[in-house]
Amino acid sequence: QVVAAESTEATSQVMFRFPTPITVENGHSLLVPMIAREVPAERLSLYQPETHALHPLSTVRLENDSESGLPPGVLTLFEQAAADGLVAYVGDAQIGAFPAGEDRLISFAVDQRVRVDRESSGGQTITEGSIVDGILRLTLTDEQTTTYTITGAAREDRLVALEHPRQAGWDLVVDPALRVEETDSRYRIYRDVPAGEVVEVPVTLRRPRFERVSLVDMSDGQIQYYTSAARLSDSVRAAVAELSTYRAAIVDAETALRTLENERRAIVDDQARVRRNLDSVPRDSDLYQRYLQTLSEQEDRLEVLNQEVDSAQTDLLAARQALIDYARNVTL
Repeated sequence: QVVAAESTEATSQVMFRFPTPITVENGHSLLVPMIAREVPAERLSLYQPETHALHPLSTVRLENDSESGLPPGVLTLFEQAAADGLVAYVGDAQIGAFPAGEDRLISFAVDQRVRVDRESSGGQTITEGSIVDGILRLTLTDEQTTTYTITGAAREDRLVALEHPRQAGWDLVVDPALRVEETDSRYRIYRDVPAGEVVEVPVTLRRPRFERVSLVDMSDGQIQYYTSAARLSDSVRAAVAELSTYRAAIVDAETALRTLENERRAIVDDQARVRRNLDSVPRDSDLYQRYLQTLSEQEDRLEVLNQEVDSAQTDLLAARQALIDYARNVTL
């Protein structure tokens, strides 16, 4: 008659004590069952992309609903077929210390009959915006979406658990009908996959974010982007669009100033050439007089250009100040 061993749980180990002495003859060995107990179990396929990129692991979830912990060790797993009741070996696995009231996922093989493909995408959406003191204050939502495409086993249903990394500050968004568990570093999302079917499971991580953009420093591309942002109010988008008028005035003023400065620089460079030529021709020659005339005309033009450059610089400063004043006075 087999009498069950009594277990006691210490801080770091589980000890079993048989109620009666056991005698083993010299030179012999003995296998003595210590535990004969049923525990709740659930069969599933656990997808861990860092373990295998395409196939999940054949896994069983065990729940220790007993009064004491179970010791670590090696497990040999068998499965009983539902159709004919035959028992078949399916694999070996290791298990760590198993305290009472906890559950463990035990993986024992790669499930080659199920395939998981992933496709990732991301983006951001503007959800709200206001303008204060020349600053566009934006509330945005960042999203990272991974779509898992699960190709099920041809003749067997599967429960697939997808492990997806957690990120601090991000919220999980999935179909609310799906079962979800959390570990310290991962989400575990469960999906039933009927035999022979392909299902998609989109998993999204979402976080709010705040951004401040100076109206004065906005580029043309930013102006176009924010003007077309549907979630911004009409008044905010109109205020941003008005920046294009002020920026166009600045660009025109910069272009005018640049044109004048280029002309002045070209004249100064040409004067150096003319002076070199003067040194190489006789003073009483017609060519010498022509060079002198050219220098005189260039000096006259430079005098006018200097005034025009000063005026263009003033116009540019005024255009820039107009933008600053507009941005400072807009509050929406």
